[in-house]
Amino acid sequence: MSNVHVHLSAETGGRIGPVSMRCRLEVRPEGHEPLAVMHRALSKDDAVRGAVGDMRGVLERMFRRIDAHGATETTRRSA
Repeated sequence: MSNVHVHLSAETGGRIGPVSMRCRLEVRPEGHEPLAVMHRALSKDDAVRGAVGDMRGVLERMFRRIDAHGATETTRRSA
């Protein structure tokens, strides 16, 4: 990974009640397009854990596809 960005924010959506936390996680696998996921939860910890779990699934699928089929169209070509 060349970069990992984490954005954590509170959302109320104009409603009364508990504040929802949103975690947006973006990773930039070297040689590939950036990947992003978002997860909402009632606590910061749950929002971050959920986003990390979601990203793990996205990365596992991407690497399985690459292993099975070689380089994909999302692979950047070196100049």
